[in-house]
Amino acid sequence: MTRPREKEATAPFTILVVCSGNTCRSPFAEGLLRQLLPNRLRSPAQVFSAGTSAAAGEPVTPNALLAAKEFGVDLSGKSSTPLTLDLIDQADMILVMEKRHRDRIVRMSPAASAKTRVVTELAPGSSASGTAGAASTAGVADPFGSGLETYHRCFAELRAILTEAVPHIAEMIEHHESRQGDSRQGRDAAPGSA
Repeated sequence: MTRPREKEATAPFTILVVCSGNTCRSPFAEGLLRQLLPNRLRSPAQVFSAGTSAAAGEPVTPNALLAAKEFGVDLSGKSSTPLTLDLIDQADMILVMEKRHRDRIVRMSPAASAKTRVVTELAPGSSASGTAGAASTAGVADPFGSGLETYHRCFAELRAILTEAVPHIAEMIEHHESRQGDSRQGRDAAPGSA
């Protein structure tokens, strides 16, 4: 078993979005975060997605491609990526579509528990996340195999959740970046440092 690589201190904050097949929900969320986050951040973040039962290289489903395009998100170049321990270890934050995805991640890497959240937990005010004002682990239902209208609803639900969640995510990223800066300054100022 190979040891996980340590993330470089200067590497951008990395968000990993996880669903089952990585052909609908997590690509939706990846595309949305790439669209929503840059306007909120001072420093760049990387967003990737993977699936707990994904086969490598599968295209986004046709209905997912159409639904995303109608909302202004281009997923035409996206192909599926299986979830690996290395992806989990490299991520600073992991957002999952359902509690079962979180459970799978924690089984693979118990240390990932603190950085893994069901996406609806970050948007307590969204009607999509259940009871307004309360964090929900209900998650987002899989549209796989459904008609285009179901994909539209799924994308709209994720857009509402992530639009509410982005300020919180941006705050977490900025907090992480300031801690990284403080630790770099501490190393630079340490006695005997070259």
